[in-house]
Amino acid sequence: MPEVDANARVGSSWRAITAATPTSTTLERATQVAEDRRLAEDRRRREPARSRDGVMIGLRNDGLTNLMETSTNTRGPMMIRLAPSARPFPHTRHSSTRMSFLLRAALPALVLIGVSACAPASTGSSDVAPRVVDVPTRPGVIQRFVLLSPREPKATVVLFAGDDGGLHIAADGRFQSGTLALNFLVRSRQLFVEHDLAVAIVDAPSDRQGFPFRNLSGFRQTPAHAADIKAVIAWLREHVEAPVWLIGTSMGTLSVGYLATQFTGRDGPDGIVLTSTILTAESGTRPVPAMELETLRIPVLVVHHEQDGCRFCLFRDMPALMHKLDAVPRKELIAVTGGVSRGDPCQAFAYHGYNGIEREVVARIAGWIVSR
Repeated sequence: MPEVDANARVGSSWRAITAATPTSTTLERATQVAEDRRLAEDRRRREPARSRDGVMIGLRNDGLTNLMETSTNTRGPMMIRLAPSARPFPHTRHSSTRMSFLLRAALPALVLIGVSACAPASTGSSDVAPRVVDVPTRPGVIQRFVLLSPREPKATVVLFAGDDGGLHIAADGRFQSGTLALNFLVRSRQLFVEHDLAVAIVDAPSDRQGFPFRNLSGFRQTPAHAADIKAVIAWLREHVEAPVWLIGTSMGTLSVGYLATQFTGRDGPDGIVLTSTILTAESGTRPVPAMELETLRIPVLVVHHEQDGCRFCLFRDMPALMHKLDAVPRKELIAVTGGVSRGDPCQAFAYHGYNGIEREVVARIAGWIVSR
């Protein structure tokens, strides 16, 4: 359910609900009704008023049906906003007790308005329920992912989180790895959906989640990982029927870079996106620029923050990656600035994780994908 921002304005796609100032007579009537209903056993059984454009506007016979009004714009979610000059409960001679009753009488009307405002006003992509999918891959192994799909997706993006990639997705779709759930791609999943992209968030496979294994650590550049994701891509092509792109961030780029070099045709992705790419690495780990990226013939988008402070992702090391992509027919580097950096420079809320500019970065990525 989308968050309702009481202050933001986003063009005409938002509807404004204003409050009219009740008269003194209205206050008297509302106060009396509130007192009567407080004493009645059925005070909670109130009959809803008629709606305008599908929006509940108050309660019948309680003197508050004119308290809220709504515009006729039916596109997109709504914003609740009090008119600057409105004073729904001005100071009068009423006692504080009576005023509290008045507030109680008004509250259900406000709640009804709030519930309607949180519901999408159209059949768009702003609120998509997650679905957990388990795909059999290698013998005895299950690859789980969470799928969010709008009604008519323009493409599907498979998201690979950083670190060890172990989200530990529960059967109800919850990410039981609290820290990794804050990863840039994972926390931005709904933003991709808002751009009409289906989203598949992959976990570590079932045989990598118990001791002594560490999820995708040491597993990202292996044939077994490729077999797992090949099965995911095949499932998505059958059930979503849209171009499939792989997007990785940080350590997730090790998966995406490697996987792109292992597949051809419909077995592989239609394009890849590398964000906060691992450009250098400690001994024993092959960074993305060292992979056979020159063999790729699919679109490649690279997104990187110029002030990324993670020592494996310094922007000054970007030329090695872009040089490796020289032979790729369609590629682009989007250098990002701005945002806020907090904490460990390699973690989710540093520049490394596009903290504070998630919406802008996702918009650029989505636009690039759908334009291909």
